[in-house]
Amino acid sequence: MVEFDIYPNEHLVVAYYEGRITFADVVEVTARMIVDPRYQQEFDGVSDYRNGEINFTVKEVIAFSDAAAQNKIASGRWCILVSRPQETALLSLFKSHLKAQHPVELFCTINAASEYLGRDLSKYLAPDLYN
Repeated sequence: MVEFDIYPNEHLVVAYYEGRITFADVVEVTARMIVDPRYQQEFDGVSDYRNGEINFTVKEVIAFSDAAAQNKIASGRWCILVSRPQETALLSLFKSHLKAQHPVELFCTINAASEYLGRDLSKYLAPDLYN
């Protein structure tokens, strides 16, 4: 499952990834997000992969991050929440390919991601898996 919420008053986008996540899932949710009338490129965001299992290749990660950078999908600060080594490794590649476009950081806890974005993300996300 892949879903997102947009909070215009908070200038925040929150994406949730659960279960097996394919490259097509990520492309589809991104396409829905950027055409949503509430979406603004400069909003900050969080992508929560803690309950997701990424099922795509390094090539797909690089292709998606390059397309996101070229199309200037986002310019705000984004954080990615991860809990497993595979997701951390693949999303680190994503981060490194986007760093020239906009800041993206990886975190393992809501508290750390909240500090980075300067807002309490626990209002929008399920609790951390390991407390």
